[in-house]
Amino acid sequence: MFKHLYIILFAILLTGCVSPIKQGWQNFTAYYNTFYNAKQAFDEGLELNQRQQLDINPDQPIRIHPSPTEAGREEFERAIEKGASILRDHAESKYLTRAVSLIGQSYFYRQEYFSALEKFQELRSLTEGKELQEATIWQSRTYMELELYEEGINFTQQEIDFIDNWDTALLAELNIVLAQLYSQRGDWIEASRVLQDYTGLLKSNRLKARAYFLHGQVHERLGNNFQALAAYRLSSSIISEYDIEFNSKRKLAQMYRDTGDYQSALQLFRSLERDDKFINYHVDLRYEIATTYQQMNEVQEAVSRYNRLLRDRFDAPSSVIKAKSYFGLAEIHRDQFNDFQTAAAYFDSANTQSVNLSDIYNDVNAEEIVRAFGEYASLKNEIGRVDSLLHLSTLNEAELDSVIRRIRDQQMDRAEVNRQQNVFTATNIDESPDDATEVLEFGFLNSNDPVRKAEAQSYFRAVWGNRPLEDNWRRQSALTISSIEEEPEMGNNPSETTVASNGGNGLIETAASAGIDLSEIPFSEEEKNRMRRSKEQFKYRLGNLFFLSLNMPDSARYYFNEVIHSSANQELIPRAIYSLAELEVSENNSEEMVEQANLLFDQYPESIFADRIAVRLGIDYELEETGRTDQFEIAYASIQQNIADTSYAEKADSLVELAESISDEKRKSLIYLEAAENYLKAAQDLPSETSVVFYNSALELLSQIMEMEQTDTRVRRRSSLMLESVEELLADLKEEQENEEEDEVMIERFPEDRYPTDPAGELPLCEDVEAQLNLAGGTSRIIAEMNWSDEQKSQLPDIISYRFAVNPDGSVESFSILSSDVPAEFENALNAVIEDLSFDPVGGDHSIRCKLNFPIRF
Repeated sequence: MFKHLYIILFAILLTGCVSPIKQGWQNFTAYYNTFYNAKQAFDEGLELNQRQQLDINPDQPIRIHPSPTEAGREEFERAIEKGASILRDHAESKYLTRAVSLIGQSYFYRQEYFSALEKFQELRSLTEGKELQEATIWQSRTYMELELYEEGINFTQQEIDFIDNWDTALLAELNIVLAQLYSQRGDWIEASRVLQDYTGLLKSNRLKARAYFLHGQVHERLGNNFQALAAYRLSSSIISEYDIEFNSKRKLAQMYRDTGDYQSALQLFRSLERDDKFINYHVDLRYEIATTYQQMNEVQEAVSRYNRLLRDRFDAPSSVIKAKSYFGLAEIHRDQFNDFQTAAAYFDSANTQSVNLSDIYNDVNAEEIVRAFGEYASLKNEIGRVDSLLHLSTLNEAELDSVIRRIRDQQMDRAEVNRQQNVFTATNIDESPDDATEVLEFGFLNSNDPVRKAEAQSYFRAVWGNRPLEDNWRRQSALTISSIEEEPEMGNNPSETTVASNGGNGLIETAASAGIDLSEIPFSEEEKNRMRRSKEQFKYRLGNLFFLSLNMPDSARYYFNEVIHSSANQELIPRAIYSLAELEVSENNSEEMVEQANLLFDQYPESIFADRIAVRLGIDYELEETGRTDQFEIAYASIQQNIADTSYAEKADSLVELAESISDEKRKSLIYLEAAENYLKAAQDLPSETSVVFYNSALELLSQIMEMEQTDTRVRRRSSLMLESVEELLADLKEEQENEEEDEVMIERFPEDRYPTDPAGELPLCEDVEAQLNLAGGTSRIIAEMNWSDEQKSQLPDIISYRFAVNPDGSVESFSILSSDVPAEFENALNAVIEDLSFDPVGGDHSIRCKLNFPIRF
């Protein structure tokens, strides 16, 4: 019997009655193999993509999740094709959602973000739990790459509230994406809040290190350098990517420098420079050390280090480091040495590097500074050129011939030196580093060679005698170009006659052999006057440059006064006076402004600039016999011009002071009336106990107007009406005050149990007063580590609030619970943890009071 049964079973197997089992196995292996191949192609593409990640720019907010690169596009395309075949041929398989996710991520890394967005939206409709949460993170990241920051923020906030039972690590990562969206939008406060709460909850060290780094950058934008220092220290303590590790340590050193701890900054910079792991950044670190010495005001050391950095032929700096080094040298010569000519040259050198200065310096308009100093150098050169030519015009023929011969000999000597240097360079092209050091013994361009310095000094004295060593006195380029084209006019000066009459003889030949043009030298008095007028024009332009572009009013004032006190260019003087008056207005120097306005009205009453200053000050001036305008009107116009219309009390005080300086009762009454009106406006928005002061001030002024005999009828009538109104207001205020005092006597004592928990009233949140917990993960981490069950949490409010008194160093002076509905055992457990908390340093001289919320349910 059993034998027949075996035969039947064997026959069934042979006839294929169990083929569905076999078919299911074949289907499983087919879509598994397809997904495996898709995943393998995706992993290959991801490795290529991440291998080509760009270096971070520490001066711009970084991406915690780096943006995709161009690498791996073919591999991602294969992954998309394999994944699509699963959707097409195996739609019921368990690999369906994973295939959709793989396709979406492949589109994301191919930078086809709209296609990726569609897939992630589809994935969210197919999944739940952790898969749904991961899809939400990818969709938020896609919004960020699309630069749809507002949509991304709204979507992310909505999903944080909508999705239940968030995985702690995934919720932290989604909030980190939200922080990046905030930072890209420039909402630094919100970005800081989210980073503070969730960075410590991230699982990935790679993301955590980048998140702390971003938090440091955000604090820098908020001006919280001490908090930024703490964030960079946390980032640098995590073993992560090479780029992040270096930049977090460099930023930490920069924060030491920015907070005044220069020795710690130098120590860390030098430690990084000695570390062979960071050999690619050694030049950058040398720049940072030079900058640190600059900020320490050790300018000679800074200059020496900048110069060594720029002249290093074996470890040449990048264009960015060159530009920043030249910029640093320019700042030193401008701010420390007061050498604007050299500063202009260095600014120009910074600008000629193949970088955009505005991308390097966010806090200053670097390009405008470079332009302004370039214009300064040009104007100074022009002034020096004119001075040189005017000096040459005073020489007789023999002296001029001697100068030209020396110039020609000097040019020949320089040409010979250059030729020898070229030969030397060609024969020593393969010199060793030791030889190179020896070649640079006398400094850049042999500036420290005593022989060359002595030769240059002798040459200078031969040409200029004992002329002072000022900018541009050495300028000889004014003499270069070609030979003379026409003879100069004959003047009355004997030296002019001598030079002009011999212009066609040996002097011209000597000048021509040296490539010198004598025609630029002003031999006639007319030519000299024209040059002197040009010189004053250049000075006036320098004054405007200092005033309008360089924001250096003292230097501008100097050059404007130079023009005003010079007789070389009479037409330019009223313009310079007007510009100087404008400068004094901008500096709120009322007396100096009045002085310049009167000077303009006195000496140039018919000029357009007299009209302009009158319009500028809002006055209609009338000239008296002396031609002098009324200083009262100018002072009145200054008050109207310099005090805002809404600064009622300040304007009223100034008007009273002005009125008391004059004896004309008619004018005084007008000013008193206006002052009274301003006092009344100031009182309107103040509490009654404060407004009384201003009402009394107005009352006093109005009373004085009524006592004046020469007051205008309209002023007297208006003052009378206002006086009555003010007296009624004061009477009402007095009555209200008396009633309040009576009411206070009748009021029963307020029950003590009805007083608010915090007598100080509503406290600001700690984060709003820049008090940040010195704890990774913030308040959320504290609650998470309490390990309270859902049942225990149900006994607690959604948020438990505490009141903190925080010392300037961040230590907790005291704390107390504000929430009243917390059971004692939970409060005691929280208190035990809170006792060990501290904040980042808040600065100042006194402790601050603030409120901290502990979220029980996220």
